[in-house]
Amino acid sequence: MRNDSVGPRVTVRIHLPALLSYVVTVAVLNWPVLFHLNSHVVGRPFDDVFEGLWQIEWMKSALFERHISPLYTSAVFYPHGWYIASSAYPAWYSALFSILAYGFGAVATYNAIQLSTFVVSGFGVYLLVYYLTRNRLASFLAGCVYISAPVLTLRLGGHLNLLLGAQWLPYAALFTLATLDAPSSRKRWALLAGFALGLAILGSWYFLFVATVPLMGLFLVAARHQPCQQRLMIGILIGLVCAVVISPFAYLTLQARAAMFKGDAHFDLADADTYSLSLDRLFVPNPIHALWGRAVRQAFPIRGEQDVVSAGIIATILALLGILKMPAARVRPFMAMAAISLILAMGTTLHWNGQRVEIPAPAAVEHFYRGLHLSIVPSKGHIPIPLPGLLLYRFVPLYDAMRVWARFDIPLMVSIAVLAGLGSAYLRQERRLPDRLILLLGGLVLFEGLVAPYADFTPVAANARPRVTQWLRNLPEGTAIIEYPWPAVNKVAMYSQSLHGRSIVNGHLVHTPAFLKAVEAQLGVWPNPEAIPVLREWHVEYVLVSGTSQEEFQAVLSGIRALAGLCHVILFDEGFMLFTETHVFRVLQPGEDCGQPELNPQAPQSLSPAQRLANEH
Repeated sequence: MRNDSVGPRVTVRIHLPALLSYVVTVAVLNWPVLFHLNSHVVGRPFDDVFEGLWQIEWMKSALFERHISPLYTSAVFYPHGWYIASSAYPAWYSALFSILAYGFGAVATYNAIQLSTFVVSGFGVYLLVYYLTRNRLASFLAGCVYISAPVLTLRLGGHLNLLLGAQWLPYAALFTLATLDAPSSRKRWALLAGFALGLAILGSWYFLFVATVPLMGLFLVAARHQPCQQRLMIGILIGLVCAVVISPFAYLTLQARAAMFKGDAHFDLADADTYSLSLDRLFVPNPIHALWGRAVRQAFPIRGEQDVVSAGIIATILALLGILKMPAARVRPFMAMAAISLILAMGTTLHWNGQRVEIPAPAAVEHFYRGLHLSIVPSKGHIPIPLPGLLLYRFVPLYDAMRVWARFDIPLMVSIAVLAGLGSAYLRQERRLPDRLILLLGGLVLFEGLVAPYADFTPVAANARPRVTQWLRNLPEGTAIIEYPWPAVNKVAMYSQSLHGRSIVNGHLVHTPAFLKAVEAQLGVWPNPEAIPVLREWHVEYVLVSGTSQEEFQAVLSGIRALAGLCHVILFDEGFMLFTETHVFRVLQPGEDCGQPELNPQAPQSLSPAQRLANEH
């Protein structure tokens, strides 16, 4: 490891060109977003991005318009309300972003912040590799490896929280190494290492493990020549700083999750096991590439994000070159980080070609395995191959709150990017490879990761439903609605709530809130007459049902129309997501007759009976 008594030197004059180059690179690679910054988002009309937009809008409204606490609202998950710190999106980051949203709008803010995470990520890897090699060109290439990796570019479709965490990982690794290498300023670098790690964890609670465990491997290997007591003190200092940074937010999250889930916030092992990394997918070409992505997906079908983990051909070759040719002291910490990340990304049982690997086993072994009650049911006469993640799932607190083990590929890609940078430095310094060839390799790396023009690029207005929104706005404050089909529309129903302002039963969380789980059988499937008493008890006044003109939906609609206790109020020939029409039903009180003619959405005066009824409630 480089022994530099002053630690990493961040000189603006030296590194500003690299930072600006990342700004230009990210802008060019994501030109559709740049040209539609305030109107479109990457992803499908029903992706997580719309939950992120709602949260930024809510924070802006709560902090700058209503001047209330942004951490709770009764307008979502009505009537229980939503303790927002329970969300997968970090409320504290959204509160910060709301400052920009107040001036530029939520969509432009979301897109700009999302692109900025790639700049910060690339520059972090650049600084880390420059610290190890003092080679700016190789360092820039390493940053390109990281920001073009599918494990990051996939997140453009709605995982801003993971991008917020991923951008701080290289800095945490850099400052950790500097803590070990710079005795005279050890406390300063330890403070920065703990702070960067804390920022990563605050982006997504996944990084409590995804960042911490691989970085511990890097730290232990890099510090193996340090006296044991000194190594322990450095580790404790970094950990304490990180704990101070995250503790207030961890408390808020635990309180919010207790209020929303009543302590039931873990994932079933059988469900989570399917999100394990299939090792072969690391060597498959980029399945979301703009040119060959569709062909790759046809040849290697993807189950979900756990299969979008391609390391890239150029990056892998350069990383192997770095391992073989660069000094072991520089390479080993990142090999340790990569090995830990890879093993944990593979989840709880071994997978290959997208399938769990099962091996024949004697009856006694199979009986013993089934006696463990692991909820992973193998084929008869077979058992799966367990991995270390299984022990962590069973015995480490909070580890079962994660579901997608493949997200450990994020620190794996940090390691591959750094090793690729070391391989590039070898080519540049030892083999005297011309700068233009290093730049060509960097261009090939970026081309391997190309995702623009995107397969899915959605105008936000596609989910606006202007006439439905205006109709709801005309209802009195405090009017509550529920949208169907539930839960398919929950994310976009949340986004619509930020437009019309009425309270909604819908909401989106990775776990179903306890109050909804208690009535899931009644509310989850329509048509269902048992839902009507629940809606009456909750004072939900309107039911919105989205659908299409296709025969299958029309059959369901007929069943809903026939439900006693509902009155069809109005039909709008507009919808969101993949739907083309929206039906509005009023929830009748016991003994009340529908009696009211269906309303014409073009006639505002016809809204007054519904408003009068809502006022009576």
